[in-house]
Amino acid sequence: TGPHFERLLLDAGNPSQGRTIIEPFLRSRGVNAVDVVVLSHGDSAHYGGVSHLLGKISFHRVMVADATFRSKGYRQLLAELEQNGIRVEKLGAVECSKNGRPSSLSLHSGILSTLWPPPEEQGLPWKSNRADDFGLALEFKTKFGKCLFAADAGKSIETLIAPSAGAPNVLLVQGLHANEDSLTAPYLKAISPEVIVLNSGEYPPNAYPPPEVQARLKSSCARVYRTDQSGGVAIFLNDRGIQSRSYFWGDGSGR
Repeated sequence: TGPHFERLLLDAGNPSQGRTIIEPFLRSRGVNAVDVVVLSHGDSAHYGGVSHLLGKISFHRVMVADATFRSKGYRQLLAELEQNGIRVEKLGAVECSKNGRPSSLSLHSGILSTLWPPPEEQGLPWKSNRADDFGLALEFKTKFGKCLFAADAGKSIETLIAPSAGAPNVLLVQGLHANEDSLTAPYLKAISPEVIVLNSGEYPPNAYPPPEVQARLKSSCARVYRTDQSGGVAIFLNDRGIQSRSYFWGDGSGR
């Protein structure tokens, strides 16, 4: 952040994490307003923290996946945002001219582009009602390198976005798909990240990486942070490359 850079919030954890982690972190940095909030998909582990922040932190605009999610809480949140006069825009992985919806967002610090999902009227290549299949996969291209934020993508989505994401990427932030394998070997090879931040924890029950995923991460040669082990992770990109630091929850001590 800075006088010429926007403040971007991509997901905010569940309501408890929004209260105990996200809001204190923003306050500690003197952030009382966020320029752009991006909600990756209709999973309360991703959007729930925004429900807590609403009315406490100012949002100028909110961007969401071009998809309809079954979550009642997610739909209620979008309605509440609109009621508070906050513009909600849908992101689709197509050119703006095709359906009038943005596929990218130009920021002072770089360009945020949508790799997935396709627009809702186009549908998925397979039949699905799983929220993880509609999660936003976003590429953030800066002059210091590319970052990939892939929500909870599974192998089906990884196969489709890998050619667009390309290599190298300095950073990959991703969780685990609830119903299929994630972080497959061909995908990791294709995007070749220097640093991987894996969103993992005790809930939902399958959010800890299984042994085969751990083995693939180890063989990827990337610096890997698991949030269940490292807590918060701070990433810095500049002309010296990428620096990272992890924090234990609650005490702010780094390692």
